[in-house]
Amino acid sequence: MKKYLISILLLFLGCAYPPVYRENPQFQRKENPRQVSETEKSENIFKSDLVDNFKEQIRKFYGTPYVWGGASQAGTDCSGLIVALYQNAADITLPHSAQQLYHRGKKIHPDQLSFGDLVFFDTFGNRKITHVGFYVSNGFFLHASSSNGVKLSKLSDPPFKDQFVGARRIL
Repeated sequence: MKKYLISILLLFLGCAYPPVYRENPQFQRKENPRQVSETEKSENIFKSDLVDNFKEQIRKFYGTPYVWGGASQAGTDCSGLIVALYQNAADITLPHSAQQLYHRGKKIHPDQLSFGDLVFFDTFGNRKITHVGFYVSNGFFLHASSSNGVKLSKLSDPPFKDQFVGARRIL
């Protein structure tokens, strides 16, 4: 029973734990970043109706309160937000776990981020994925904050720039 309660507590803290500041060379911009070809840029350009579907879902979820284990407009956690966005906008079923989401899709470099990509964070500083967000544009991503609910944040701001682990492309 004690192990069960500890597991539940650790899962809850995955999206709610206070920030851990540390240097993460993986997200630092390089002096000569790799040039992205026009083909790569167009790889993730959604059809306009799909973009509109995602934008509609983002508007519906923006401001939704944080609820651990939730995946609806009544309340959601970080991975639940991703599950709901992809299910409602693109009819894609994804796992309700930041760690499992990290192993989905194509790994991409931060310089290649585009609308709809997933961004991942290690909030504990223990090399495990504990938080996920939906990349929007210009360095901003949508996520479920345990203190402020669903909101936009900037990847380059603390604590996210220090906790960034990687990104994946689902579509």
